[in-house]
Amino acid sequence: MAEGIDFDRHYGRCVVMFGVPYQYTLSRILRARLEYLRETFQIKESDYLAFDAVRQAAQCVGRVIRSKADYGMMVRAPRPCGRVFGGGRAMLLSSGALVV
Repeated sequence: MAEGIDFDRHYGRCVVMFGVPYQYTLSRILRARLEYLRETFQIKESDYLAFDAVRQAAQCVGRVIRSKADYGMMVRAPRPCGRVFGGGRAMLLSSGALVV
């Protein structure tokens, strides 16, 4: 995510997301959370991880569309295409999204 970065006006009109922004599944904190959700609410691990990935993708869109009057575009690519975008002016976010 681009936490703390402000894309004003015409900056950040497009987000390109490579792959699915799943969490690191070997994290001890995530393992404990998944165990709690499974034991307390009978939520399957795959359901929680898929929901969280959709939430991450929605946050990426929120970086582009900031108000009712704003506009932008989100492009989903199933995997990285291996090219450099924007002449090096693009920023690759930790979630796998590319803000141009």
